[in-house]
Amino acid sequence: MTRPDELVARMVSDTGNGQALPLLAYTLQRLYSEAREAGTTVLSATLYDKTGGVRGALVDHADAALAEATAATGSTDEEVLTALLRLITVDADGRPTRRQVPLDHLSDSTGREVTPFVARRLLTVNNSNGQTVVDIAHEHIFTAWTPLATAIGQAADGLRLRAAVEDTAADWNRHGRPTNYLWEFDRATETRRAVNLTELTPIARIFLDISRRHGQRRRRRLTAALTSALLLVTSGAFIALVQWHIAVDRGKATERERRTAVAQRLITEATALPSSTPRRALKLDLAAHEIDGRVGAMDQIATILTDNTLQASLTDHLDAVSGVALTPDG
Repeated sequence: MTRPDELVARMVSDTGNGQALPLLAYTLQRLYSEAREAGTTVLSATLYDKTGGVRGALVDHADAALAEATAATGSTDEEVLTALLRLITVDADGRPTRRQVPLDHLSDSTGREVTPFVARRLLTVNNSNGQTVVDIAHEHIFTAWTPLATAIGQAADGLRLRAAVEDTAADWNRHGRPTNYLWEFDRATETRRAVNLTELTPIARIFLDISRRHGQRRRRRLTAALTSALLLVTSGAFIALVQWHIAVDRGKATERERRTAVAQRLITEATALPSSTPRRALKLDLAAHEIDGRVGAMDQIATILTDNTLQASLTDHLDAVSGVALTPDG
């Protein structure tokens, strides 16, 4: 049989802290009622387990508070649970924990939704650093009460994000708000979209706004720098292209000059030949015309053909030749 002091120790352990004394009193009342129904005056561990203990009392209280909140405000269960999530954050290990919120930071509708939980001492209203704050009275509710446990699981990512921005903003403010603590523009913007800004602390909202403005200024400076660099690169590329074309043109001009010089030298050699060697002169003039048609070799060729009777051998043709004709180009 469980000794009375052991049962008391178990109940105190399940209660957790002094803030939940009303819950402990309710648990004792349930336990006493169960003992009377069982026809005994002994409060035993068996009766304690049968009533569900502190956990059972907590769940009963929470269920009743939720029903009262929806009836009084017309809100849905989900809306009331969302209001309770205002008072919950996650620690570094992702575990849900209390989050004190100044009473004047809660909207009127949220205040009405959580009032039944305050009345049943599941939430407390205390003074902290000169502010009236609302707080969770009993952290066992995070896991013991299924509706809230489910809501916490579904909102886990949002709670982690809210905790991250609030923790960073608090560090930023504590260290004198240095710019190296600020988030990048995209991260601050995405966070603003992902969280309910009304649920953030004032410092967290200021932190996100300044992060975005600082990020915008950095982007403008970076854009200006990139534009200048692009202009320099583009200008350099244009200059390089022009220089390349000039070099190519110069190369082509040099090649034309070289070919013209060779053609003119061939014409000069053909002109210097004695008239008894028209065939050789004709070959030199034809070569000059092939190299550079602008040097006037055709005049020389026409003169040679007009002034001389040339004989030529017809190769690769074994039959008799019946006629000879000149092409239009001579």
